[in-house]
Amino acid sequence: MKAALKGLACDEVNVENYMPDESDCFNIRLVARIGPSGQESSDYFEFYVCTPEWIKRNNYCPFWGRNHLVVNEFDIVTIRNMIELLISNAEAENWGDLAKQLAAYMSWEYDGYKS
Repeated sequence: MKAALKGLACDEVNVENYMPDESDCFNIRLVARIGPSGQESSDYFEFYVCTPEWIKRNNYCPFWGRNHLVVNEFDIVTIRNMIELLISNAEAENWGDLAKQLAAYMSWEYDGYKS
C-alpha cells in the first residue's frame, strides 16, 4: 500500500499565499491530510515548518526535532514536495502500518490510540 497527500492546511493562514513577516525566521503549524493512494479517506498529520533562524532565536535549550520540517524560507511548493517525497518512500501492507511510518516524522491524529 502507498499513501497520497490529499490536502495541506493551516488554521491561521491560507498556506497557498502565505508570506511570513520575515522570510528567514518563522514557525508555522501545518496539517497534512494523507490517506491510502486511490481512496478518498485520509488522516490528519500535524507538523511545524520553521527556519534555522527561528530555532536560533526562540529555543533556549536543546530539543528533539520530531514533528518539524526545517526550511530556509517559506515556499509552499518545496514544503509540498518534501511531504510527497516522504510519502513516496513509505510503503506497508496496510494503512495502520503505513501511517505509523509517517508518524515518525509528523504527529498522526491516531498516534498512541488503542482499540
